[in-house]
Amino acid sequence: HDETIYRPRHVILDLSQVNCIDSMAIGRLVATSQRLKQASIRCTLAGQRDNVDTTLKEIKFETMIPTVSSVEDALALPPWQPSL
Repeated sequence: HDETIYRPRHVILDLSQVNCIDSMAIGRLVATSQRLKQASIRCTLAGQRDNVDTTLKEIKFETMIPTVSSVEDALALPPWQPSL
């Protein structure tokens, strides 16, 4: 039988309820983002605040994975064309 497999074009990771983040979690975010990119799926972090936002800014995380202030901002991003 025919099955339709839904494949998202954009995964938004909402960090608004995350209070702290360690190097292991950051590594998992990077690895997940890379896997998504290989599958031509955009990954965006949204809603990071306080300590999480400070930590991510200190390591210039936005150069690896786009970050925005809210899920609404992530949904409003222009269409993404993966690099080939």
